[in-house]
Amino acid sequence: MDEDIPVEQNEAFKRTFDLFDSDGVGSIPRDDLATVMRALGQNPTDEDLKEYAEEHDAFDSKLIHYDTFRAIMIKRLTRDNKEKELLDAFRAFDKDNTGSVKCEDLRDAFLAFNKDLNEEQVEEMIKDFDDGGLGDISYKEVVRAIVAAQNSPVKGGGKKKGKGKKGKKK
Repeated sequence: MDEDIPVEQNEAFKRTFDLFDSDGVGSIPRDDLATVMRALGQNPTDEDLKEYAEEHDAFDSKLIHYDTFRAIMIKRLTRDNKEKELLDAFRAFDKDNTGSVKCEDLRDAFLAFNKDLNEEQVEEMIKDFDDGGLGDISYKEVVRAIVAAQNSPVKGGGKKKGKGKKGKKK
């Protein structure tokens, strides 16, 4: 993954981290992580911070070392890039610039480009996102779900219920 991060970006990580590493020991207080990330233009949510802490065992320590910080930033930037690429791909199907795509267009795209999914799986996924069976799906919602699934470890092996528009009150 390192080869995807430009040298300038790595240097920015180090310079910014060092500004907050006031005693020069190569670590920052865990509570400063969000502030350092914001200094680099990121805006992590509390959920993001919890995920990073769990993933990097930061609960076991009150300090975040530079290597851990760098790994968190690389993962975050990679996730942001994936999300942008997926949004751009969906926009190609959004002829009217409404933020949604027709179910049949989404079905055709998933079947054409993802050989790991069969038609039944695609239909189930579309039902999860098609609010009320109207035939249109918010692709931003689909992208968020895809990126979240790609970035989180498998817990329980099944899909999560209550995601998408079905969890909203009608």
